[in-house]
Amino acid sequence: MRAFRYRDLFLQHELSCDYFLRRKRVRETDALEDLPSGQDQFKWIQALALRVGDLERNVARLTVSDGTRKRSGIQAWLRNPLCPRPSVTLSSWLSEVWIDIAQLDGDKDLVEIMQMMFLDALGTGSGSGSLPLCAFAGCKTVYAWDKVETGEGEGEEGGGKTWIVVTGKRWDGYFARLQHRFRKALQCNDENCCNEAQREGWLLRMRKVNDGGGGRRPADLLAWLRKQLESKSPNI
Repeated sequence: MRAFRYRDLFLQHELSCDYFLRRKRVRETDALEDLPSGQDQFKWIQALALRVGDLERNVARLTVSDGTRKRSGIQAWLRNPLCPRPSVTLSSWLSEVWIDIAQLDGDKDLVEIMQMMFLDALGTGSGSGSLPLCAFAGCKTVYAWDKVETGEGEGEEGGGKTWIVVTGKRWDGYFARLQHRFRKALQCNDENCCNEAQREGWLLRMRKVNDGGGGRRPADLLAWLRKQLESKSPNI
């Protein structure tokens, strides 16, 4: 009548519990069997270790193969003319999104404030609209609708616009661009601070912007955003 939170512990218990709960006759029969020698047990453990190793390698290979097929299907869908095309690129969206510097006065760090901005763009917050980003369940890659850089190939829409993979380096650039928007908004609104109290408030806001995510990295924001995008993307 025990309860278990972890499946592996339950399976370990089940093996021993099943033996002890057998009928007395079966247990007595088992007790008459000869126990294997230590050498035999060692050989069996070696054989089981080899089988487990083979199974782990097969699972890893199948996982990679499945991920490759998944990415190929996603890339084919993104190239399909029926795939929706955002009205603006991600670079343009980052340059035009509304910045509310009053949010810097609360307890939220910059990453949490950015999360609220992305939720608004996804239509799950107080705002509405579309975000030039997408991600799909079962694939850790995030794609952005943006202009390709020089040397990356031709764009699909004639103006160099296409779905591109958001690498860690590219996301750091997007994060820094949005971070700069906050700095620019602070300069425009607080450049004429004339008393000590106003200046202290300006310094606290700027410190929060420069600190980024209060110890969290831009990659943490991307991981959170990928989960939000997965729920809004079709199954490929």
